[in-house]
Amino acid sequence: MSLGRMNPQPHDSVSDKKDDGESLVWFVRLTEGHPERIVVIALCALMVGAVGFFVFHQPVLAVLGFCAIVGSTGEFWLGIHYALDSKGVSARCGFSLTSMEWDQVKRVTISGNLIRVSPLAEMTSLEPFRGVLLRTLPEERDHVLEFVRTKCKEDVRILGGGTSGSGSGSVNRESGERNQAASHGDAGDPRD
Repeated sequence: MSLGRMNPQPHDSVSDKKDDGESLVWFVRLTEGHPERIVVIALCALMVGAVGFFVFHQPVLAVLGFCAIVGSTGEFWLGIHYALDSKGVSARCGFSLTSMEWDQVKRVTISGNLIRVSPLAEMTSLEPFRGVLLRTLPEERDHVLEFVRTKCKEDVRILGGGTSGSGSGSVNRESGERNQAASHGDAGDPRD
């Protein structure tokens, strides 16, 4: 999936990046390079609204259906503002703000260009609903990951690390090398 490009120009509609050493801020719009996605979202929202109005003869259902589609796809048409600073990490999309302080972080999972900062030490069924998911561009992934590593406490587990996203082993904090034993079921100490 193309996430766009990072460009240091302010108010860029695709991506905006700021790095002053103490904070890292960027913006990603999932429809960059794919304007047809916005058209599909708009058509789906209109169709659901039409079904609510014409099939069920309920204007309230029409409005609720339209708003449900538009609201649940906000990442595509609004974009996501990411911010990492000395206090924590946050992702904002419209009115939705997901944030976490660095001392709450127990695990960082890397899968391709996605970095999940999680308050859960172990993988559970709650994983998709906890923490902050950071979408990065391929050329900025290592920079964001290094910033996350410097802000996390020493006992934070960092898992994954490959660009393919297939690895589930841990990554050595100092060298960045994968712990092969961890990818074979023995998580071990991520700093080994």
